[in-house]
Amino acid sequence: MQALIDGSHEGATENPEIDWYAKGQAAELTQEMLLGVRATGEPKMAPEIGEVDLEGDPPTVVVEDCVDDSEWQILEEDKDTIVGEWQEGGKPRPFTATVTEEAGTWQVEELWLGDYGECEY
Repeated sequence: MQALIDGSHEGATENPEIDWYAKGQAAELTQEMLLGVRATGEPKMAPEIGEVDLEGDPPTVVVEDCVDDSEWQILEEDKDTIVGEWQEGGKPRPFTATVTEEAGTWQVEELWLGDYGECEY
């Protein structure tokens, strides 16, 4: 998430750090979220460990959060004027990340974003 936030502040169309932390569907989704967007602020997060399967092939850990992104605001292109928010309707939404281990490296492989208002921050 921090690589996504940093990329949004830079106005990057892609952030190479995302490929360090994520792969597959999660990397594609987060890179797509950056396309044409520059933002200010940060979402409020409080991630918690959900399901853990260290004996699986590959080992996996599920991280769950209810993200309030009301203070992560989209800026007008080439200006510092706020034109919108990531968040719709002022309500947080669930984020669920499946993190897998491969060759000693843990990366987010799947990222699911729920609907706004499905959880309480």
